[in-house]
Amino acid sequence: MSSSDLRAPGLLYVMLDIDGVLCPKQALEPAPGQQTWARGWATDFDPGCLRYLTDAVLSHAHARIVISSNWRKREDLSTLQIRFGAALGERVIGVTPVLESTTRHYRLNEVLLYFKQQGLTAPPWVALEDDFEHFPTDAPVICTGTETGITAADGERLSRWFASGGANPP
Repeated sequence: MSSSDLRAPGLLYVMLDIDGVLCPKQALEPAPGQQTWARGWATDFDPGCLRYLTDAVLSHAHARIVISSNWRKREDLSTLQIRFGAALGERVIGVTPVLESTTRHYRLNEVLLYFKQQGLTAPPWVALEDDFEHFPTDAPVICTGTETGITAADGERLSRWFASGGANPP
């Protein structure tokens, strides 16, 4: 996607964490033969979690995904896009820069730096994140349960946010 595509009117950005959102903690016990990362998180997305995200994003033409997860440190954008499948993978348009994780609310700083690097000023965005400490309490975050990942209710909140054009808090 070109930088001009990133500035198309009406785009709504989902800043996506993966561990605890698409890979719930309950997935720490991988199926026989399934690969895991060093910390034990499964390397495959939970099918139910992926379905809730897919349903919400694909039902809104202006929805785009930017990966803010640590997965961006070990896989490049094209590999991440493939993981999401053809339809949803087309909506994965970038990754946030990596900043020092010792600073308070470092994920917020990464999100803001991403938009600055793209030449975007205050676009509508929401983070899907399982760790609320990465963002201040007034940030637009849908905080998923680490144990469950994104649920149907979280997917509905995301859909309502899209339907509002990003105007209403998630």
